Amino acid sequence: MGEEFMLVGEDGRPRTGPWQKYVEACDAGRPWQVRDELWIAAHMEDMERVRRTGLEERFRQQAAAHADDPTWQAINQHVEATLGTRLMDRVALDGTVAYETAFAHSLSATFFASAP
Repeated sequence: MGEEFMLVGEDGRPRTGPWQKYVEACDAGRPWQVRDELWIAAHMEDMERVRRTGLEERFRQQAAAHADDPTWQAINQHVEATLGTRLMDRVALDGTVAYETAFAHSLSATFFASAP
């Protein structure tokens, strides 16, 4: 799944239209707020594509099949920290809440879940 979240492909070019818009905004020196909005929008599109294509579900099946493997446990923990806490992504993608709200919720859930 990692490749699906990269800004650029192996050829060094932006992978999607939203990432191209982000790069153009950076190159043009647009304000950080604009660049931040474009980054969030591109990343949210990546997340929706990973879910829509079934890649996330295939990963979860593989992780479950290797539940006793420490490497798979670590990888699964990473995915849970980055995707599993993002409970509000779907409502952000459908426009019910702002992307920033979903990201803030996800960051909060990640940090509080990992606190001792």
